[in-house]
Amino acid sequence: MPSGTIRPDSMGSGDGSYINSATLMYPSLDGLTDIPLDDQAKPFTISDSVSSQNAMGDTIDGTPNAMRRAYGARPRIEDVRQNIYQATNQAGRALATGTNVAGRAIYNGTNVAGRAIYNGTNVASRALATGMNVASREIANGAKQGLKNFTQPMQMSKFGWFDILTALLSIGMFYFDIVSDLLVAYYMYNDEATQEWFLPTLLLILIPLVMVNGFSLYWYWFDERVCVHEGVCNRSPRINPALWTLRIIGHILLQAPILRYIDLLHYGRKSMKRKPIETCQNSEHLECQQINGDGQGTSSPQHDDLKYYNLWIHAERDASNVDLLSALLQDAPQLILQLYIMARTIPDLFQDGQISDTLIFQMLSVCASLVAMAWSVGSFSKATRLAEPSLGNLSPAGLILLSLAHFCCIGPQVLCFALFSTAYLYIFMIIVSCHWLAMTLLVLFTLICCPSPVRVNATFTHDMRDGPCHRLDDIFFSAAFGLILLYTFVDVGGKGPKIQGVVFHTLRLAEEACMIAFWYLSTAGTMWYHWLPLVIVGLFFLLSLVFTSLYFFCAYPDTLNLRRSRAVADQKEVT
Repeated sequence: MPSGTIRPDSMGSGDGSYINSATLMYPSLDGLTDIPLDDQAKPFTISDSVSSQNAMGDTIDGTPNAMRRAYGARPRIEDVRQNIYQATNQAGRALATGTNVAGRAIYNGTNVAGRAIYNGTNVASRALATGMNVASREIANGAKQGLKNFTQPMQMSKFGWFDILTALLSIGMFYFDIVSDLLVAYYMYNDEATQEWFLPTLLLILIPLVMVNGFSLYWYWFDERVCVHEGVCNRSPRINPALWTLRIIGHILLQAPILRYIDLLHYGRKSMKRKPIETCQNSEHLECQQINGDGQGTSSPQHDDLKYYNLWIHAERDASNVDLLSALLQDAPQLILQLYIMARTIPDLFQDGQISDTLIFQMLSVCASLVAMAWSVGSFSKATRLAEPSLGNLSPAGLILLSLAHFCCIGPQVLCFALFSTAYLYIFMIIVSCHWLAMTLLVLFTLICCPSPVRVNATFTHDMRDGPCHRLDDIFFSAAFGLILLYTFVDVGGKGPKIQGVVFHTLRLAEEACMIAFWYLSTAGTMWYHWLPLVIVGLFFLLSLVFTSLYFFCAYPDTLNLRRSRAVADQKEVT
């Protein structure tokens, strides 16, 4: 078959005529020069079998000249194609080489970065572990040192942060207690169900405060005018009439506890400015007897140090005594009264399905009174030990544990008193009166017949042998201590305080059990508020045992001093 067939354009010329030229058959393009062509022949296109496109994609004219030109351009096209192929091949190789190099670079960079990150992470983790180890050791050492400071008795001869904190807490607790009681009285006055109890509530707020302020004012006068320099009695420096006027106004406003704590902070701050001194170990020391405000004695620096130290100690004891009287004369009767009212009104309130505002503030007042009583007894023990160095000072942990133990003793006692009084009011009044009288006589008997001189001098801050009332003021104070022993045990200076404490708590538990049992039998009820007091009394008794045991085994000053002396003795034996 010939290599190509040239035929006229089937579409004809532009005027619609067809070309009649004969079809040219040739074996190859080399013979085109020998083919006679009609000069009049019109241009025609190459058929599909021999047609080709130029570089722009247009159809190449099928004239012989065009065919020769196309045939002559064929080597160049092959060269271009070969060049394109070679360029493409080289570009591909270059791209592959570049990709390979880039991949290796990325791999190496990633590997280096990974190693750096790993090493950095390893170093950071080691540093973090070391830091955490050091921090944990520091925290453990700090916690250990803090626990040691918390359980170790405070320094006897230095007024510090613990004394400031306890004074501020006592001031805040006094105001919180008074405000809660006044709110109870206000809501009782506006509540028809409890309006009849408004006057007794108000009287139990005012009368005890008047008595406490009377004691405080008398003690101010006694310390400045009457006190002689024997035992623990130190005459206070005389002050100008203007300050006495402020004292009297403060006592008229019933602010005796606040004035006492202001004195404590004032003399304590004065003692902080001085060089710490060794405490007078016995009252026969000359400078311990010559401290007064009249200019007697020496004026040496040691004399000034002792003066401010002893004034601070005396202010601490007076403040604790006034606070204790306020808690027991006001809070204890108020607590029993409010629990009595609640025991009578709660059943009706639950039947109506409502809780009044009066009941809410009654519960707040009960909690405040309980906390104030427990804290005042604990603070009194702290001041007593601070006054007598041989007894050993309390630590912060010891004060907290002792206050919690007193809280768990006072709570169930007043609850039993209140519940028993709802069923047997007159019998309750007789029992409590006899109990109070017996405790007062016990205190007086202890002071007269079997006193422990060290503990008595630390407990009773004023001289018992002088004064216009001679022993009358001490009888009144013994009656106040009898009130304390109605609710919890306090060492009043007798011999064998631990045996006294065991006997007291045994009798107290028997008294509580009898009272709560008789009340429960009198109610003959099955409601939850009938058996709930039984659970509360038992739970508080167990908690009191726990806190008392923790106090005596972990924070009792005598126990700590004994352990310290044994450790020193063992160390001496080793050396």
